[in-house]
Amino acid sequence: MPEIDMILIPDCAKIELELEKDTWLSDFTEINNFFIDREYYQTGPVIFTKEFLSLDADKYITYIPLNKEIPDIPELKLEYLELLHVLPTVSTKCLDEEKFDEAYEEIRAFCKASDLIITNNNFYHVMLDYPGGVLFEIHAQVEAGDSFE
Repeated sequence: MPEIDMILIPDCAKIELELEKDTWLSDFTEINNFFIDREYYQTGPVIFTKEFLSLDADKYITYIPLNKEIPDIPELKLEYLELLHVLPTVSTKCLDEEKFDEAYEEIRAFCKASDLIITNNNFYHVMLDYPGGVLFEIHAQVEAGDSFE
């Protein structure tokens, strides 16, 4: 069941990537290794948005919370954000990438019934690791509609 929520994550590295659809999840591990090699450590869940590019690849904007500020590296499309804040949001949980579309529709239906307007079409995916897998918490940024009280 969707709920009102928010995303507030300090000290994030924002990276724009183009990744193949069948390897994107394992590619995220390689990105984490890039930071570890430079003594930056992940301090929270990876957050990403994704956009369709082609039948084989998607564009991902990833937000990785780190233990300290990192300098911008324009040639790697890496930018430091002091705070990632996306609020308010409507969120729901999803255990499988194949169920993303169902989660998006669940959020859209909740927003329609609650007179909330999704402010952009970029859903934020918060990756929460657990033993044996990943739980995705999917967020859409919203604002109140005209009849919202």
